[in-house]
Amino acid sequence: MDKNQARKFRIKPGQKILILNPPVDFKISFDLKVNIVTKLQKGVDAIYLFTKNLNELKSYFKKAVRLLNDKNFLWLIYPKSSSSIKADINRDVILNFTKDYPVKISSLVSYNDIWSAFLIRNIGQEDLKRKSTDPKQFLPFIDFEKRLVIPPEDFLKILKKNKKALEKFEKLSFTHKKEYIQAILEAKKPETRLRRIEKTIEMLSK
Repeated sequence: MDKNQARKFRIKPGQKILILNPPVDFKISFDLKVNIVTKLQKGVDAIYLFTKNLNELKSYFKKAVRLLNDKNFLWLIYPKSSSSIKADINRDVILNFTKDYPVKISSLVSYNDIWSAFLIRNIGQEDLKRKSTDPKQFLPFIDFEKRLVIPPEDFLKILKKNKKALEKFEKLSFTHKKEYIQAILEAKKPETRLRRIEKTIEMLSK
C-alpha cells in the first residue's frame, strides 16, 4: 500500500486499523503512523477485509460487521474479474450478499490492477427508514418496474408441496403476489420467516 492508496482508502495518522485475511504479498510501503491490528477487536477506526471467495466472505463478513458503528467503516476488497485470481465472487454477488446485513455501500473503487473495493458503513436510523420504503431492496424477487415476482427458493420449495396453494398463487395478480413475498422478505429472523411462509401457504390453501 502506497501513499496514494492510503489517501484513497481514508487512512489517517493515529487511526487503529484492522486488516483481515490479507494476501501473502500485501505490505505497507511506508510509515502510515497508524496502529495496525490483525485480530478482531472493538474500537477500530477502519476495517480492511480481503476476500477471494464466497466461503471467506461468509466467514469474515459477519464478524467484521459486528465491529461497525456510526463513525468507522469497512473496506471489502475482492478480486477483479480481470485478475488472475480464481474467484467465485464479483460485484453482483457481493451486492446480493450484503442485502441481508444492516449496512450500506457508499462507493466502489479500484485498489490496484488486481483488487476492487466496496466502502461499507453501518446503517443508521434514517437509513433504515429510507431502506424500508425503497422498492429496490426487494430485488431480484420483486421487480416493481417489470411487475414481476420471483418467489424465494425456501418459499417455493414448500409451496410446490401444496398443489392447491401453488395454483392459487400462480393466478394471483402482481400486487397480491408482491404483498405475500414482501412480508416474507421483511422477516428479520429465520424462525419469523418460516412462520410467515407457513402462514402464506395456509392462506393460499383456503
